[in-house]
Amino acid sequence: MLRVLLVCAGLTAIAVVLWSSWRVDRRLFAFVLSVVLVGALLFGVGYWRTADQAMVVITPEQVRLSVEQARGMETGIRLSGRVYNQSAWPVALIKGRAVLEECTAPGQEACREIGGAAFRVRQHVPVGGSYPYSQVVRLSDTLLADPAAPDSSRRWRIDVLSVSGYAAGAQAGQ
Repeated sequence: MLRVLLVCAGLTAIAVVLWSSWRVDRRLFAFVLSVVLVGALLFGVGYWRTADQAMVVITPEQVRLSVEQARGMETGIRLSGRVYNQSAWPVALIKGRAVLEECTAPGQEACREIGGAAFRVRQHVPVGGSYPYSQVVRLSDTLLADPAAPDSSRRWRIDVLSVSGYAAGAQAGQ
């Protein structure tokens, strides 16, 4: 809605400038009209050129996030790790959920969730590549260590919910 209002305000301003220049001088009107037409042409070409950079939906199974470090901060917990892209397109945006699980014995499969938060990673990851990431999730840093249960094992699981990629990367020779 805000874009529509912005375009309407811009068109109104252009109309007022054209009308004012018409009243002052016909040559000034011709000059202002030519500047407006060149600007509109450049805007149209720019809009047309960005259409080939459309986003594609990538299946979440083709992208994996690892957690190598978790540190407590004032605003939450900073997770650091790597993004692995096994899809046919370069990755642009990952929406995921970080889940902290507690297992009673190390290596046990039956774990309970003690915290989770959604996050977004905006990062370009090329096809077949992996890049480091660092993201703050809004969880209390008291979840990191439990001094009352020193034998408990806590681990992070990252659920990839949705992934968007660049369509132009696949068309440009991949």
